[in-house]
Amino acid sequence: MPADAIEFIHNTQDGVSPSDLADTVTELFKNVSRAQALNIWREKMEKYYKRDENQLKSAAILLREFGDDVDIFEPVGVPADVEVLAWGMKKIAGPLRAESLRRRRWMQHVYNTNSRNLELYAIMGELDNAGFPLAYCLMSTATSISPDKRKKTLTAFLSCAKARYGLQPKFAHPHAKISICWWHVDDAVGKRLKSSKLSTTRYKPAKAREEFSFIALDFIPTSKADKDEYEGGKPDDLSDDEDDTPPDLTHNPSRLTFKLPAPQPSLPRRTDAHGIPIIRLPPGPFVEIYGQSDSDSDDDFEDSEDEVADELEVVGQKRKRTSKRPFCPIELQSRVLQMMKEHSHVHALIPGYCHPSADGIRYWAVKQMYDLCVANDLREVWAYLWGNWYRKGRWELWVRSAHPTIPRLRTTMICESHWRKLKQDYLHEYHSPRLDLLVWIILTKLCKTYTTKLTKFLTPSCRTRMSELPSWRDTFRKTWRSLEKRDISDRVHDTYRPDVNRWVCSCPAFLVSRFLLCKHLVQRVQVVPATFFREVKRRHTVPFWQHPALISLHDGNDGPALQALGADLPQDLDVPEDEDEDDDQEPAVYIETAADREFDASAATFEAEFDREIQRVEEFLAGLKYQKQFRDRRMLDALQKKGSGFFRLAQACLVKERKAQSTSGQAAQTWDPQLADAMYYRPRPRVAERET
Repeated sequence: MPADAIEFIHNTQDGVSPSDLADTVTELFKNVSRAQALNIWREKMEKYYKRDENQLKSAAILLREFGDDVDIFEPVGVPADVEVLAWGMKKIAGPLRAESLRRRRWMQHVYNTNSRNLELYAIMGELDNAGFPLAYCLMSTATSISPDKRKKTLTAFLSCAKARYGLQPKFAHPHAKISICWWHVDDAVGKRLKSSKLSTTRYKPAKAREEFSFIALDFIPTSKADKDEYEGGKPDDLSDDEDDTPPDLTHNPSRLTFKLPAPQPSLPRRTDAHGIPIIRLPPGPFVEIYGQSDSDSDDDFEDSEDEVADELEVVGQKRKRTSKRPFCPIELQSRVLQMMKEHSHVHALIPGYCHPSADGIRYWAVKQMYDLCVANDLREVWAYLWGNWYRKGRWELWVRSAHPTIPRLRTTMICESHWRKLKQDYLHEYHSPRLDLLVWIILTKLCKTYTTKLTKFLTPSCRTRMSELPSWRDTFRKTWRSLEKRDISDRVHDTYRPDVNRWVCSCPAFLVSRFLLCKHLVQRVQVVPATFFREVKRRHTVPFWQHPALISLHDGNDGPALQALGADLPQDLDVPEDEDEDDDQEPAVYIETAADREFDASAATFEAEFDREIQRVEEFLAGLKYQKQFRDRRMLDALQKKGSGFFRLAQACLVKERKAQSTSGQAAQTWDPQLADAMYYRPRPRVAERET
């Protein structure tokens, strides 16, 4: 490579993207390729981040060099065979803690950010509905066989963050409410309703009837249950959902345990016009199997009990039953999702829509969904919804009525925006970067923008431009101004009863509003000035919006409508300063459970099963190589036809690996439909980095 080209690359400013640099070099030096330019650029950049050949060790050394910006965590209780590196952002978490803004936190992880395939976790904090990264954790459990390995590691990581920064969130999207992102709930339920698979989550009507007497014992799925179908994996309280066989307390090796399926209800028989049951006799020996005789017809040999749901197909000398009944009809899918959306939004602080208590809301929601399923004979849909969303333990995860206050956000879009910024703004120039390079990018590029943004938020100034404030405020302003122009019919006031002092309304629009707004409330206060949209504060309880400019039009003696709060109203309590005095106590000793012992036994089983599959593939591969000498086309046709599914899986995995190892081109996308079969395939690192 020409010396002047190398010198040109070394003298280029570090802020230039490698792709633009490679384009410039190839234009100036015709004999230099993009790969050569990128290799020299990579060697130049290694002095900033590479401290050791071992990537994890190098990243740890790099973090210690940034001691003024980060706090290095030392998690306690992490299994010995788990790789973990955790740190906190001192310059971000410190100011947030000083402001006592510890009310809401998110934690989410992302894949495909480094060549070692370590999962990257981040804890996000909130200031004025804007997200800021507080701490990060790089973790790999790929080689670990310890039970609850991921749970123990994340618990240790969160304990370090809590002890260092005093985190005590009220919402975490036993003192915080765990909230599932509504976007993911809607996506999961929508996909399951569109599925044609009838077998669904195991359902115990007796357990459900113990809570709600209106649930009938005979309204159960007619298809066989799928014991492995649970949203998010099998729950910890699995015994509440399954009729498990009792454990063998005698440990008798000769004992055999049988489990008989529960009797399934039969559909009512069809009757004629006089009420006499219609009996269909099976076809006799005179019926032609391969062709229809003159004496029979399609209507004479239908199965009466399953006539609506099933039909019989003739395959050779056998009759095959194929299901034609959908899991959920198309015309009801949107109705079920809309009903779930309403159930997720209702809250005791919003009067006039349903029962004013958390227990009453759940009773109302369960009965409403159950009645819909019964009216349309959606047995499998009800079993799925109850087992995954409406029973105790799952209901609290996705509805806001389970907590006495209302969270400001309903999705994890702040976390998604954080990862999108990392991947699209910085990592798109690096294909599977080293761990130390990933850490260097986070510290010097990604978090630098958040530090600048936080400083601007916390510095008092006369900002007038909406662009300098969190993006939601501009959306809030546009929504408010739009509602000021809506027409309101005179008769709806008595129906919806908007209350400006509490800032609540019983109309359906207020219930599902992102900002808890509706035209009835907006038009019952005086026109707000422009400064209102930069200063208004949103609360977790009534009144949800508070500002001196919110003055009611209907009662001029109230003064600022939302400024003076009555003593009888719920208060938006701050976290006391001495909340975390006991955070320095020794961590609790982990007690081994039956699930841990079961995991130890299953780990060896998994390894053995995987080894058997690998051995089978290797033996078959050797046999295929032997077949090549015979040049038998029939064998090749059978291989391509019968093994097409396996070959598609292999192709998807190899394509994903090539994209991950490539230093040019577009990296593999997590949700690429062409690589859906390879979702759980972890690409190998590049050859040069497999030992680091």
